[in-house]
Amino acid sequence: KGIRSQGGMEYSITTSPSVYVQRGSTIYIPCQFTYYRGHLSRHGTLLAYWLKYHPLGFLCSPSVHRNCLPVATNDQNKEVEPSAKDHFYLLGDPKKGNCSLFIRDARIEDEGQYYLRIEEGSILKFSFLQVTGYTSPYVYVIESPQKVNIAVSIQDLRQSGSSEWQRRGEVDRVEAEEGNNVNLICTADGRPPPNLSWMKGNQEVGKPAPHLQLREIGPEDAGKYQCLANHQYGSLKTMVEVIVQYRPRMLVFNTSQTHRRGSILTQGCSKELVSDSELTAQEGDSLEVFCKADSNPPATTSWVKGDSPLQNPLDNQLRLTNLTVADEGVYVCKATNVLGDVQRTFQLFVTYAPKLSRSRQKNTTCSYHDKGFLCICTLHAKPPPQIEWEVDGERITEERGRRGNLTVQALGQKNEVTSTLNWTGSLDRAP
Repeated sequence: KGIRSQGGMEYSITTSPSVYVQRGSTIYIPCQFTYYRGHLSRHGTLLAYWLKYHPLGFLCSPSVHRNCLPVATNDQNKEVEPSAKDHFYLLGDPKKGNCSLFIRDARIEDEGQYYLRIEEGSILKFSFLQVTGYTSPYVYVIESPQKVNIAVSIQDLRQSGSSEWQRRGEVDRVEAEEGNNVNLICTADGRPPPNLSWMKGNQEVGKPAPHLQLREIGPEDAGKYQCLANHQYGSLKTMVEVIVQYRPRMLVFNTSQTHRRGSILTQGCSKELVSDSELTAQEGDSLEVFCKADSNPPATTSWVKGDSPLQNPLDNQLRLTNLTVADEGVYVCKATNVLGDVQRTFQLFVTYAPKLSRSRQKNTTCSYHDKGFLCICTLHAKPPPQIEWEVDGERITEERGRRGNLTVQALGQKNEVTSTLNWTGSLDRAP
């Protein structure tokens, strides 16, 4: 709606004090004015001029001053501002009080205050100026947010003697090492200047501001960040992906065992081991151990048993088939990337069923002596075996040690056990 203003009963103007137009759009500014018709000659033509107001400029008369160029007029003998040609239009008949202004394809440089001046002959010369109490429309050219860009500065606090910020230009992807300070800087064009805020995923982060600082960045700070530029006339956003590089950590073992019982294979359940764990498997089993490290960039892994590197493990997988006691020992997995390394260990034990002694001389033998006879049995196993003797259908062990003239004793050395069955007395009464 227009506002009617007047400095006296003869002169008044009704128009909008302020109007808003989107850049590139068209706007129509309605305008009506009154004037003292006694100042108008009988056959004269009332000339109307729309001029752009310059606070530090001078008020000019387009009909007198050659360099006083309006943006729109009905004066056929007057040139308009070159930038306003075919761009600003005066609509209607000024003699009837019509002064509506039409702007096509609004530009940023069109923003400003405009005032109406009317002239006819040598007497009627009048400017409707705000400073004299009349309404002068102010044209605001608005623009939805444009050119949203993100730059980044990185500060490496771990570099001795240097904590300067290293600034990079417009980016959509940034890599930083764990512990760095990262500053994301967002810029955007728009009229009025848009408000800037930050989001990670669907969550706002930080306070609305052009800058978002991530102090001593860690893996949890990695992700996609959006800068949102918005005002009441529109919004626009852009994204940057923050990638955090860090040394290997949180190394764990995942194991999977396959049990062999004769010709039958049984897949066991996989389980997770922490460092310095003990793992027990049975002779003949197969074992797969996966060494997993959390790192960025991904770590390469290597395996060592004791002091000997293991050749050609499958990536991070250690595969041991048909286990034997020789596979026992301490295994070390080392994960390495460009930023550092970490290593963890586990100890493997291999169990097996009782076997005859490796020495034939220690295998089961029985011999007579003058006071009876002596039987010796030597077996090894892991865990160490418990040897039983069966006499006349009755089982006799070291725990039950003695029955009549029979005595059972056992002697163990590591995983090998030797048990003796001794009979004393007359052989005629021996079992």
